[in-house]
Amino acid sequence: GRRIVVRRITCTWGYLESSGTNQLDDLIRVLSILDGKPEPDHRAGVYRVLSDAGWSHGQKRGPTEIAGLVSMRGFKNGNAHLTFLRPDLVDKMNLIIAKHYPCALAPSREAI
Repeated sequence: GRRIVVRRITCTWGYLESSGTNQLDDLIRVLSILDGKPEPDHRAGVYRVLSDAGWSHGQKRGPTEIAGLVSMRGFKNGNAHLTFLRPDLVDKMNLIIAKHYPCALAPSREAI
């Protein structure tokens, strides 16, 4: 799909959770490789991008673009909606997942 829900981006006090941002770093890394770009520098990862955008301490949860690949919008419960900006890369990623784990993904809407 075009959007996924990511849990544990912020904790109840509004601080960023490193485990959730580390998972998003992995996703950005895969999308970058599929796009043919070099892996992003780990020092400018998702945690830093969200901190610089004001996500720490619950200051801001509005849409924030990450590496030109995804846009995130946070919520008070600590979850975030992640919208993929490049559907072609999502299709490539889904083909790889379907090859290795055939039953992991739901059938496409065209197949129904």
